[in-house]
Amino acid sequence: MLPRPPTVKACDDEIGLEQANREVLDPDASLEIRITADPEANTLTIQDNAAASNNAYYCYSSTYSYYGFQNWLCNAAYNPTCCYTQTWQWTPCPSANTVSQAVCGNGICEAGESGSTCGQDCCDQYTNCWTTKQNQGVYYCRNMYYYDTQTGYASWHGWQWVTQNETTQMCNDWWEAWEGSYYQTQYQCGGYTGKCHSIPGGYY
Repeated sequence: MLPRPPTVKACDDEIGLEQANREVLDPDASLEIRITADPEANTLTIQDNAAASNNAYYCYSSTYSYYGFQNWLCNAAYNPTCCYTQTWQWTPCPSANTVSQAVCGNGICEAGESGSTCGQDCCDQYTNCWTTKQNQGVYYCRNMYYYDTQTGYASWHGWQWVTQNETTQMCNDWWEAWEGSYYQTQYQCGGYTGKCHSIPGGYY
């Protein structure tokens, strides 16, 4: 449900060395990335021309690579390796290994913060169901289970910030409210699990 930039392959831990030594241009974000490979060390080096400010909004981490690129949670605890600003500009990632002064309320889940200590920054299993990102009343923390028409599978998609409109879209067809079925949309938040039971957007 979350957007995916054209250059997202540069974040993929499974990217092969044969795909290196090339330039990728993202026209939407005006971001140029140069990837070079060191075959001896089996490593990749990524250089970019983006802003240096740590304003991470979309992040990728191999810790939740199971979810593919449907989860872009910026949580320092997961040590994300590829981060963008809200306008898809390359930016440094928050890291659990970096000692810093965490600021609760800046929208970045920094080292030392969690959903229980700063729910307005951190989206995880401890974030209260009614807490919104930066207390702005727009993004709610949810782990959503829904049928993905692109993959043909229903699964849990990991903790992420979602809007009410997005959750309504996951609960607007009869089969998404089909009680007890494989296709029924579900959600988790703050230790609670609920389901889609009526359309559009009727959860309990």
